[in-house]
Amino acid sequence: MAALLSIALSGCTGGIPAGDEAVEAPDFEGPWAAEFASAYEEATSQDARDALEDGEITELEFAEMEQRYGECLEAAGIEFGGFNDDFSHGFNFPDHMTYEDADALLNECSEQTGERQISSLYSSIAQNPQNVNPGELQVACLIEKGLVSPDYTVEQWEQDVPNHSYPIIESPTSEKDVAACESDPLGASVGP
Repeated sequence: MAALLSIALSGCTGGIPAGDEAVEAPDFEGPWAAEFASAYEEATSQDARDALEDGEITELEFAEMEQRYGECLEAAGIEFGGFNDDFSHGFNFPDHMTYEDADALLNECSEQTGERQISSLYSSIAQNPQNVNPGELQVACLIEKGLVSPDYTVEQWEQDVPNHSYPIIESPTSEKDVAACESDPLGASVGP
């Protein structure tokens, strides 16, 4: 099976730097500078580094990564369903392939194409452009939707979030509204 995996992925290796030498990140600026630096240093794909090096990820750069990632998965025998509006993505693998093997191929293609770094940053920036503390955003969303009292604080949220034990004011849409505040408090999910 190992031989099959390396053959299947041989078409995906373009753009991977030789060796594991440390890479120094450019001096990034802006609210996401630290995250860009970390992603740049973690990326093993030159394509990913090229997309990250200017401190922003354009729609075109995201689309190019998505295409490379999809081609890598298809070469490995995994059907790629593309990215969804919430930046998750679907895939199907053949019946003869185990979940563990499919997961290993997904991870390998992600590393080779920079999918993890690019999609994570792209979605995070779309959902929180100023990189504001998620607690502040979620509390503001919960208050705005009338799910908690107006005096609910970030400190209370920090205590409640591990167990999802918010003091929710129940309504017919409260479950859906809480899920929206947790996943996308600014309502910015626009997808790729």
